[in-house]
Amino acid sequence: MLVSRNRFRKVMNNSRFIEYHFRILNDTDSQSLLLKCDFNNLKYLVKNNIRERVDESKKQSIFRKKVKIARKNKADFILLEKTCELIANNIENRPFN
Repeated sequence: MLVSRNRFRKVMNNSRFIEYHFRILNDTDSQSLLLKCDFNNLKYLVKNNIRERVDESKKQSIFRKKVKIARKNKADFILLEKTCELIANNIENRPFN
């Protein structure tokens, strides 16, 4: 899977603190912000270190404008991107304690 370098960097930067968000949302009070399936996806991403796996398996294109992601990590990258966008949208709506 080929993605633009900017898109790849955006996903990697947004997912840098995904474990922190998982711990915050693991509370029973904050868990209602995400659907059960979204929370399970977040749990899968954190427990299996998907961010590191995708980052290690990437390869740069010849002119370094695209990043090639291994076929086996394509679905994980898409899930990581979707989950990061979901967290970014919900973090603004999180109640303060």
